[in-house]
Amino acid sequence: MKLYLLSLILILSSCKQYVPPGAIASSTKSTTSLATSRCDSKNVVFALQEASSVAWSVAQIDTNAKGPLSSKNPASGQISLVKGQLNQAKGLITFNIGSTSTGDPIRDRLLQEVLFGMSTLNPFRVNINRLIGSSTSVATGATVTMQADGTLELGGRKSSLLFPISITESGGIYLLKGTIVVNARDTRPALNTISLNDKFQTIETTLNSKLGSTLTLTFDLHMKNTCT
Repeated sequence: MKLYLLSLILILSSCKQYVPPGAIASSTKSTTSLATSRCDSKNVVFALQEASSVAWSVAQIDTNAKGPLSSKNPASGQISLVKGQLNQAKGLITFNIGSTSTGDPIRDRLLQEVLFGMSTLNPFRVNINRLIGSSTSVATGATVTMQADGTLELGGRKSSLLFPISITESGGIYLLKGTIVVNARDTRPALNTISLNDKFQTIETTLNSKLGSTLTLTFDLHMKNTCT
């Protein structure tokens, strides 16, 4: 009987917890559990935080105009770093059309429908295809500057983009700042040009105001690494 109990103890003590591929075994003094890792060697994801936004504006060029048509809209989305490399980043950032606020609810509705095409569910977003530069990471408390190559989608129209950005690390949060200036009047396909002339003309007629030819987007994207 003693020999049987000793054999049983030896068998139990030699057993090891099986950990499936891609999982991490975690344990405490009283329990042992499995937790699937959110990290891998191919993709590191930075999610946009609640403070992320885009400020856009179109100049009103009448002599009696009080200022540009402008609004600050919340942003959501994520940036993925292929193999964890900053210069291999891709991302999709979507801006909330329904939060358009220019100071006049009637004008807000006009812009939401005519400029952004909200009722037809057209997205207002920037797709980042890649970041151009030699930097592969951002050190703690540091800032790097790069160029972003991507596309702008607005009101059912698209534009190829190339624009400067900066990324700053602070307390585990990465702030990506950039400004995009696009020619909104030219109907010919070109870099940083989006064909919105017909939409601008409709807005001008309704508001009895002359608009400029450029659309400016300035965004502040607060990103946090979800790979923990």
